[in-house]
Amino acid sequence: MCESNAYLKDGENEVLLMESVDIIEPYENGLKLMDIFGKQLFIQAKIKDMTLLNHRIILERCPPFDAQKRTPSLSSVST
Repeated sequence: MCESNAYLKDGENEVLLMESVDIIEPYENGLKLMDIFGKQLFIQAKIKDMTLLNHRIILERCPPFDAQKRTPSLSSVST
């Protein structure tokens, strides 16, 4: 089996989030993880490190997405 375990980086520690992760997909402002049994986890995080040989995926929390700050307004676009 080639599944990996997903961990969340918490300071110097790594907390196990999910075992046997089979699928990772970008989802809205984070990630959707799915294990081999179909269990899903949605988290506001990004991939910090992935070592598939060691079956480890390290995630890092992302700040909440603010659409107003990410999308330039028409008044700020120069012509």
